[in-house]
Amino acid sequence: QEVIQQLLNTVISIAARNIASIQTAYPYKPSHPLSMLGYVHQNIKRPEALKIEELASSFHLSPNYVGEYFKKETGESLQKYIRSYRLQMIEAALIHTNRRISEIALDFGFTDTSHLNKIFHKEYGVSPTAFRKRLFENKSN
Repeated sequence: QEVIQQLLNTVISIAARNIASIQTAYPYKPSHPLSMLGYVHQNIKRPEALKIEELASSFHLSPNYVGEYFKKETGESLQKYIRSYRLQMIEAALIHTNRRISEIALDFGFTDTSHLNKIFHKEYGVSPTAFRKRLFENKSN
């Protein structure tokens, strides 16, 4: 079961990388919501690129309209989507790498580990360290 999970995660990672390279080859079309999703995915480790002003500039939209446009097209608020996707990527990093929590926090634009701990705990009910510890305990049993 673990091997299958690892293989599935690998396939998803390869697919995501290929999608990102395709999106880089073709310019974003502001009228297409998937383009904005791709932009978010490519820039998830660059919080400054995910600010409303940057998104508005990249997609030739009014800053006041970016959030409304995203929600209208995807059914989810932009900030909620970014937070959820960032946490999914952090979870994957905790599962599939041995990187320190502080390195992961910096990679994803957190100013410090405590900020990551607070957000991760709010979503998962445990700290990233406890999440990883529980994961390894489950693997050893």
